[in-house]
Amino acid sequence: MNEKITMREKLAYGLGDSACNLVWTTIMSFLTIYYTDNVGIAAAVVGTMMLVTRVLDGGSDLIMGVIIDKTNTKYGKARIWILLSAPLMSIGLIALFNVPGTLSTGGKTIYAYVTYIFIAAVAFTACNLSYATLLGLITNNPAERTSISSIRMMFANGTGLLLAVLTPIIVKKTGYGKVSMIYAAIAFVFLVITFLGTKERVKVDKEKDTS
Repeated sequence: MNEKITMREKLAYGLGDSACNLVWTTIMSFLTIYYTDNVGIAAAVVGTMMLVTRVLDGGSDLIMGVIIDKTNTKYGKARIWILLSAPLMSIGLIALFNVPGTLSTGGKTIYAYVTYIFIAAVAFTACNLSYATLLGLITNNPAERTSISSIRMMFANGTGLLLAVLTPIIVKKTGYGKVSMIYAAIAFVFLVITFLGTKERVKVDKEKDTS
């Protein structure tokens, strides 16, 4: 397939990586600080929670891979999961950075476990895996894939830099809760644009039954 992919579609795909970074880079860079300084959860508890979730995430990656492989809708195999996971990503991010202050210490820990496992092992896994899969379904032209990947990395690096610079400034003015709402809204819009602005052209043939 030698179809030329428009710059508009490449940019739409790139915004998906910005969305993923708005969620995951924010979590990796600021969640521990929020939990320890604002919520009062011990750093050791946070570390254990992330370790447990990483183990669970390994299993959820495999499960999501099978789900995407078996998906066959009018929207394609991967794009539909980007759309479906978009609200889950936003809800998960907001929930993480808005731990109810009325909960006991134990209640806050349980809340942290549930919301972190949800975002890391469910929402982000579904979104990021389907997003990565989408690249191979947009085109099988190596030159176009390289071009799309370059634009994707530009969006990813640019978003990461902006988050590192702007987040501490915004947090001082609004707090982590409102920052998460702002980032969640932007990420949702970006993922919807990725869904609407891209097309799956590569058809994956099912293995023929040779029995």
